[in-house]
Amino acid sequence: MKKTTTRYKILTHLQKRGGMTVDELCKVLGIGPTAVRQHMAGLLNDGLVEFKELRQEIGRPRFVYALTEEAHDIFPKSYHILADSLIDAVKALYGEEGIDRVFEQIGQTWIANHQDRMKGKDLQGRIREMVKILDEQGFLPELEKNADGYILREYNCPSHRIAIKYPYVCNMVFRFLSKLLDTEVIRTHCIRNGDPYSAYHIGIRPS
Repeated sequence: MKKTTTRYKILTHLQKRGGMTVDELCKVLGIGPTAVRQHMAGLLNDGLVEFKELRQEIGRPRFVYALTEEAHDIFPKSYHILADSLIDAVKALYGEEGIDRVFEQIGQTWIANHQDRMKGKDLQGRIREMVKILDEQGFLPELEKNADGYILREYNCPSHRIAIKYPYVCNMVFRFLSKLLDTEVIRTHCIRNGDPYSAYHIGIRPS
């Protein structure tokens, strides 16, 4: 969403104020109530704002528009800076082995959190479910069947800034795929290495 749009300006004002009425939004935006309500209807439909009761110490409660949890993702975040600092601290304290152990633990937790989604499924079912998981995580996956299995491509790396510096991220994703699919997985391309996508060949026989 562009910062110059009225919708973004509305979200910014709500972020700063915690909640605002239509009249208050009209004043700060310089537009009429009909236009404000039209914008709010779109934001409500998109799940970015909610209409809620705001209690006050004195007087009757106010009913205002406020941001939902999902709306907070609209604003810039710098998680990669904190992640970089944490990883650098682990390296300084425990060396390369310490970083490897941290990512190994993260990978094991990631696997454990998704194992239930693979239960009772055959290989094709697990592959389809994996595509759904990767899509939910922002990998932009694409699946292609070939003569001896499947090609799974990922057109986005959600942790690209960290992966560029630390290959452990790529290894963690590879272990995640191999463990949950429970078959032979071979990495053929990697965004970290300059390829336009990351790709894996998935064998049709269990490993």
